[in-house]
Amino acid sequence: MTDTIQSVLKEKKDFEQSPIVVIVDFTLVVGMDSSAAHAVAKLKKIIHRLFHVEVSIFVTGSGRGGFPCEFALSEALSPEAATQVAAAGLDYNQLAQAPAKNEADKASSSPQIHSGSVSFSRGSHSVRATKKLAPKADGRVCESLDDALRFAEDILIAREDPTLEFSTDFNDLEDYATINMTLEEEKFHSKKFLRELLPKSNSKDMEKNIDILLGVMKREEVSQEETLWESGAESDSMKLLVCGELVSVIEDTGASEVVQRGNVVGELGLVHGTKRLTTVVCSSEMAVLYSLSKTEFDRMRKKKPQVAAAIDGVVIRYLAHRVQHVNNRYFHTTLPV
Repeated sequence: MTDTIQSVLKEKKDFEQSPIVVIVDFTLVVGMDSSAAHAVAKLKKIIHRLFHVEVSIFVTGSGRGGFPCEFALSEALSPEAATQVAAAGLDYNQLAQAPAKNEADKASSSPQIHSGSVSFSRGSHSVRATKKLAPKADGRVCESLDDALRFAEDILIAREDPTLEFSTDFNDLEDYATINMTLEEEKFHSKKFLRELLPKSNSKDMEKNIDILLGVMKREEVSQEETLWESGAESDSMKLLVCGELVSVIEDTGASEVVQRGNVVGELGLVHGTKRLTTVVCSSEMAVLYSLSKTEFDRMRKKKPQVAAAIDGVVIRYLAHRVQHVNNRYFHTTLPV
C-alpha cells in the first residue's frame, strides 16, 4: 500500500501536479499488525517531507475508537500529540495500553486522538486554514471518508480565502436521515445513487437505464424498528435506500451491518432467487426506499435486457466487496502477528 501511494505521488510530482491534500482511508481495514502500523506512521512523514503534501488525512472508520491495531497509530500520526508525548518521555503504546481511569487523569495526561489524524506541513499555505478549521472538526473529521472529504474541501476554500468564516457545526451524513425531502428531491438523489451503483457505460445509456429503473420502482416508507424482511424469507424485491438507515442482522451469530443511504439491499436474492440471508430492520426514525419487484425484474430481463444486465453488475460489485472484506478478516484472525 505504501509503495503504491508513493508511486502515485511520484508520478504526480513528475508532472508537477502534486496534491495539496492526501486522504488515506482505512474504513474497510479490519486489522493491522505492528509492522504495518509503523509503516503507516512512516508513510505520513514521507507524504509531507518527500512529496511536499500540505495536509494528510488518515480515516479510521467510525465507532471503533481509532485504527484497528494494538499500536497507538492515531497518536503517532498526530503532530501535536507526538510533540507532547516525546517531551513527557512516554511511549505511544503506553498510552494505548493505559487509558485514563477518570476525568482528572484525562486532564493531566497527554492528548489521545481516537478519530484519525489530520497532519499539515509547517510553513505551508494550509497551516492557517487547518488551524482555522480545527474547531469545526471537533475530533471527528477522520471517522468517515465523507467527513474527511468535506473537511478537505473546506481546507482548500480556507486556503484560498482565510477571511471566510466557517460554522463550527459539523453534521454527519446520518443527520440527514430524517430530513423530509420532496418527491423531486428523492428522485434526484435516487438517480445520483444509481449512477454510482450501476456499471459505467456511456452517459446516454446510463441515463436511459436509470430512467427505466425508476419508472418501475415503487416508493416505500418504513418506520423505526419495522422489519423489511426476515432471514429465510422468499426474495421478491431489491430496495434502494434513499433516506434513513437500515441494519442487516445475521440471526445465527447476531452479527450486524449498518446500511446507509445510497446502497441497495436484497439484490442477490432478486437476481439468483436465493432466500433472504439476513433480517433487515429500519434503525432510523424513518426510511424511504425505492423497491424493484421480482415481477418487474423478470419482465425487464425479457424486454430490457441491458437494464437487467446492469442490475447483475451491481450484484457482482457487492459480492466482490464482501469477498474482499471476508478475505481481510480471515487473514487477520488466522495469521500470527
